Amino acid sequence: MPAPKRFLVRERKNADGSTTFYARFTDQNGKRREPALGRSPVWDAKAAARAVGHIKADVERGSWSPKPRRPADPQELTFADAASNWWGARVEGQKARQTEKAYWPVLDGHLVPFFRTMPVATITKRDVDEFVRTRRLKGLAPSYINSHLQILGQVLELAMDWYDDILPANPARGKLRRVPDKKPRDASRWLGADQVELLLHAAEVLDRSAKREAYGKLGRESLVACLCFVGLRSTELCNLTWADVDLGQRIIRVPGTKTTAAAREVNIVDGLLRRLKAHRKQTPHPHAADPVWPTATGRARDKDNLNRRIIQRVVQKAMELVREDEEESRRTGKKRKLDVVLPPGTTPRDLRRTFCAFATEETKDPFYVQQQMGHTDARFTLRVYNIIRNRAG
Repeated sequence: MPAPKRFLVRERKNADGSTTFYARFTDQNGKRREPALGRSPVWDAKAAARAVGHIKADVERGSWSPKPRRPADPQELTFADAASNWWGARVEGQKARQTEKAYWPVLDGHLVPFFRTMPVATITKRDVDEFVRTRRLKGLAPSYINSHLQILGQVLELAMDWYDDILPANPARGKLRRVPDKKPRDASRWLGADQVELLLHAAEVLDRSAKREAYGKLGRESLVACLCFVGLRSTELCNLTWADVDLGQRIIRVPGTKTTAAAREVNIVDGLLRRLKAHRKQTPHPHAADPVWPTATGRARDKDNLNRRIIQRVVQKAMELVREDEEESRRTGKKRKLDVVLPPGTTPRDLRRTFCAFATEETKDPFYVQQQMGHTDARFTLRVYNIIRNRAG
């Protein structure tokens, strides 16, 4: 009695960290086969297992045949293949690592599972609207859904470029596809000097009152000062090492993570310089290759950790200090020391805007501020400059 045929999934790790999935089986003619199924992030183990199940059914029917990697008929191009083409041609090794990390879950967790086997030539605006509807039912934010549409549009755009007449128009493009965002970003929101002083005081209190020694050496005060007085992006601050900080020359060399203009040198002002020196003296990670503001275990932070574990806790502490001061004033009749109100939902982006406002008001030179912030386009800096000028007037 012959042994039963086995249908297996084989995985191979690539040098770039991705995984290529293969199907290993014997076809209906008794020939060993090991075709490539696809590559992460477009493919995962579950998708590969499903594909092997389809292959098994074809072999048992005697209808399986190897397919060319590039479809002979462009009308047969599936979205999964188009997404794989786009990732290899437009993203992998060409975008910043942070951009790849942002695109990966959108492609692998949302777009490919929904459109995977759908031929690109059959995707319509109605299909895109149905995708949007399912994302809204999952409770995703409008801005996040719109970022999905942007990537979907890029995948389809490349397919249209490579395969003539595969689509008459890109169904992911157009204002009607986008989800209205009820909470547009307030690009004109930044903190005043008294609000910055409150945050610095709250950060210093957290550092001083930490129950564990490692938590008391996180450098919260210098971190908040860096965001407010230098205006780094969250990811730039997380990636910063002591090798990038020249305290003697009073310069921070920012490698850049977002645009070509992001790689720059920024000046260290007095209020930040003394805090950085004090932080380096007390941190257990003062070496050149160490992150300037690591976690308690010495690892580099990411932007979500920065916001959740540092900024939001500093904001919460600041609000507690304000409430305590208000209660003390009510009880004793003395004048309040912290008569300050923070805007709700303060984020690292607000602190970066604060630097833009302070620097624009101080230098009156929006193009200098543009260089310090790493902006490719001066329009945002000029908008802040005009707002400050109108307020002063």
